Amino acid sequence: MREAARAAFRLAAAVAPPPPADPSPPRTLADPRHLARAGLQAARYGAELLECLWKGPRAGLGYLELDNKVRAFHFFETVADALELGSGALVPGEAIRRAESKLGSERAVWAIEGIGYELSERRRRAGQSPDGLLRAADDDVPSGSWAVLHTGMGMSLAEASLERVGSTTSPELRRVLDEHVALCRAAARPGYAELAFEPLGLVARQLHASLVPAIAADLAERGGAWSDLFWHGVGRGVYFLPANLPPARSSPWRGLDSCRSEPPQERSRQNAVAGFSWAVTLVNLGRPSVVEGFLAHHATANDPRDPVAQGVASALEFWHDVTGGSKELRGFVRHVAAPDLRALWRQVVGSGFEEILRRASTNGTGDGRLPELFRYR
Repeated sequence: MREAARAAFRLAAAVAPPPPADPSPPRTLADPRHLARAGLQAARYGAELLECLWKGPRAGLGYLELDNKVRAFHFFETVADALELGSGALVPGEAIRRAESKLGSERAVWAIEGIGYELSERRRRAGQSPDGLLRAADDDVPSGSWAVLHTGMGMSLAEASLERVGSTTSPELRRVLDEHVALCRAAARPGYAELAFEPLGLVARQLHASLVPAIAADLAERGGAWSDLFWHGVGRGVYFLPANLPPARSSPWRGLDSCRSEPPQERSRQNAVAGFSWAVTLVNLGRPSVVEGFLAHHATANDPRDPVAQGVASALEFWHDVTGGSKELRGFVRHVAAPDLRALWRQVVGSGFEEILRRASTNGTGDGRLPELFRYR
């Protein structure tokens, strides 16, 4: 009951307006940013309360996953206020140190993505070009954090580009996409342009779903990795759709049906499924039982080409590179699955992670492989 009381208190506190940062303008319950934050916190603590009162200590996977999703989005969405970044110049290395000090190295990853987004948005609000945004030398940025900064920046760049699409006619859309590819290359560090581009699929599916077929058709004509990256981002976007937040959508993860039905070709379906599986894995690293349930429903045993297994393995490798092999990641890999799922867990997670460690010991954790982790191979 003590845990239930704590959860109820946090749920009540979530809807109370925060104290104003300054006397002008006053913040109220109707403040849009507060309403968004209160909604996130209420969902999180409401799920926690249900876990205590309704399901007991072993809550249903859907409620655990809802809590995980809300936590991740909360760290990303509230980064500027939570880290007290202010409105002046934003130095990535300094902001990352503040995030890691306040949140811990693992939770800070989501905030670092928010820092990348905020860096780009500040340039955008000032009417400045994003050229060279992440190219400047900053020795204070941990090497693994560059990847997360680029995906955060990529979301901002995608939002700006897609807002300029007034029509899906080929000439206009092609011009916007040409400019978007050029922006990603100009803003990103060498070897990171693909990481900045992949969120285009996430943003398109989340905010401009009607544009997805036209964008996909254009990118398919271009060849190269752009189409793969786009559909991988679409898969991540499907996972985070508001319609897929309710616990009833988890187990058996009905959102994955969209990743198999919306893309027009097998290759695009594989990338969308891999992107969805990537998101499931990273969001639920702290609660491996959720990923265990997901694999039980959707992974194909003994198939190295299975996009679900590839998405999980790529997510684990990405997290290993970003965090240097975090405690949370090691705990996830050592998770003891149900007896009938242990062989599948060892195959997808255990063996996959052993290959990651072998490759890292042989080749290091350089940046060259990162773009490959954002697409089906």
